[in-house]
Amino acid sequence: MAASADRVWDLVSDITRIGEFSPETFEAEWLGDATGPAVGARFRGVKGSAAAFLGITFLPFVIVIILGALYESYGDRPGVTGALLGVSASAAGMILAMAARIAQPLLSRRPGEALPVMILVFTAVALLNLPLLWVIAGAIPLSIGISWWRRG
Repeated sequence: MAASADRVWDLVSDITRIGEFSPETFEAEWLGDATGPAVGARFRGVKGSAAAFLGITFLPFVIVIILGALYESYGDRPGVTGALLGVSASAAGMILAMAARIAQPLLSRRPGEALPVMILVFTAVALLNLPLLWVIAGAIPLSIGISWWRRG
């Protein structure tokens, strides 16, 4: 290559010119005060966002569709029913463990703000069987209001 290392670095590290060199990405921009590569610098691009979203969601989506099709065909068999009962108990345990793990730092830092909202949401969804979407739609502004009120 008939270019200095500094010139090559300038070209490949300038994400605003990435569309000139990559058929997959046509544009990108630095976020915040960043004007070039540095520790903590962030940038965004439309195709990169789409690729990240699909990378996270596509395979699980395919797996769920395949499992749903298999359940449709074999779900009424006694062995499958027993296995699914065991799996559902494990899944419920993992959900509770993850909820406790997420709640622990929040409760240790702001118990007066978090605990009432957690109790209210649990009561509404688990005990009163209210639709989760409506409960969350009410809990979000409630929790924001409590936070603003407590910080005065």
